[in-house]
Amino acid sequence: MIFSKQSTMDILGRVLIPKELREPAGFRAKDKVGAMINITDQTVTFYKSPDGEYDLDSLHRVVVPKAAWEAWRWSHRDKFNVTLQPGKTIQLSMAETYEPKCVFCSKQEETLTYRDQGICNDCLSVISPGHREG
Repeated sequence: MIFSKQSTMDILGRVLIPKELREPAGFRAKDKVGAMINITDQTVTFYKSPDGEYDLDSLHRVVVPKAAWEAWRWSHRDKFNVTLQPGKTIQLSMAETYEPKCVFCSKQEETLTYRDQGICNDCLSVISPGHREG
C-alpha cells in the first residue's frame, strides 16, 4: 500500500477518487477506467484503460460496479478506503467500522458511547446513581 484515504459512495454508486491518489496514478477527468472485482477480498481495483467501461467524471468520481456493491451489501452510508496501489491502480475496500469498547473492562458488546468514551451496560449498572453495593 502506498497511500490511503477514506471516501463514501453516493446514492448513485459513485466514489470520489481523492486528488492525492488520482494524480500519482495518472487519473484525469474523462479518463476511461476499468474495474477488477476480487470476490474473496471484497475489493474493487480501478485502472486506466482505453477500453475501460467506466468514466472518471468531471468531479473525479467513478461508478462502483453494481454487482459488487449489491453482492457485498455496500451502501452509500458506508465508508470506504481508497488506496493507491503499486502499478498505478486504485483499490476500493470497505473501511473498518469503529466499535466502541468499555473504558473500564474493554467489553465491546452492549456498549454505549458517552462523551466520546465507551461504557458497557454491566459497568454502567455498577457506577450509575442509586447503585448500592451489597
